[in-house]
Amino acid sequence: MGDSLTFGNGVSVEDTYPKQLEAWLGQEGTIKYEVINAGVSAYDTWQEVAYFEEWGIRLEPNTVVIGFYANDVVPKPERVNAYLTSDGTLRRQGFGGLLPDFAVHALKRSRLLLLLRDRVNKLYNRVRP
Repeated sequence: MGDSLTFGNGVSVEDTYPKQLEAWLGQEGTIKYEVINAGVSAYDTWQEVAYFEEWGIRLEPNTVVIGFYANDVVPKPERVNAYLTSDGTLRRQGFGGLLPDFAVHALKRSRLLLLLRDRVNKLYNRVRP
């Protein structure tokens, strides 16, 4: 690995898909490509779009690729119960504020909770279509 930057799990930055895409695009050598990974852990697609509209558009990209997982495709809530703390961190109000961020992110990725949410939504839609 030499001088390359690695994550705590030993994975090199060069092994990430944005860097592999950058290398693949630039293999002809005629055009220099820069792939920027602006992903934020546990963001839903609507949050990624909002982030892009606020910050990403300033980079004037030629192409934008959004990677997502099954639980990212959720509707934007009518109201977002969150606030910025004095140190600039985003904190959720309500249930999300009771758990540390790592626990919320882990639960959000839980296949069991996704299944339960799906079943509850289906039941709710039968009761109140």
